[in-house]
Amino acid sequence: MQPLHLKLPVKLREKLSNPIGDLLVGEPNEVIQSFKEKFTSYKYLITVGDVVSRTFLEANLNPNLIITDGQTKRSKLENKLNVKGYKISRTESKAAEISRESWIAIQEAFLDVFEKINVHIEVKGEEDLLVLPVILEAPENSLVIYGQPNEGAVVIRVTQSKKFLIRKIIDEMEII
Repeated sequence: MQPLHLKLPVKLREKLSNPIGDLLVGEPNEVIQSFKEKFTSYKYLITVGDVVSRTFLEANLNPNLIITDGQTKRSKLENKLNVKGYKISRTESKAAEISRESWIAIQEAFLDVFEKINVHIEVKGEEDLLVLPVILEAPENSLVIYGQPNEGAVVIRVTQSKKFLIRKIIDEMEII
């Protein structure tokens, strides 16, 4: 799909507040335990969000692609995620938007990931909605994980049907 600059309309906010994958409930150690039990095979592992990325790194489940914004629940984190051995990419994306620049950064990151280079995309602004282009750009059988505030984490196995669902959501967004 061609990268676009998109804005989330109010009518989609509630729809996207619900998990679009499997919800793993609990504290970080419980999320990791559930993940290891339920997801034993996958092509690539992608985390979107500071807390979930830190959780997976600390569990030595090193994601191939990490996307963070230095915040959790819209509050700045005191301890910035320190990712060693990852190629750093930087982009900008405002709250409730997917910038064209960030979508292109995701496409470029996957080119590195395919060459076995792990990438950390640091977002100035907000990374939440970048889950959507990540699902569209990730190969099938990849796992995309994002935090579900006050509940745990959501794991999405990338399939053609999941990509179709995400395209429908993106089609409802406003092009800016």
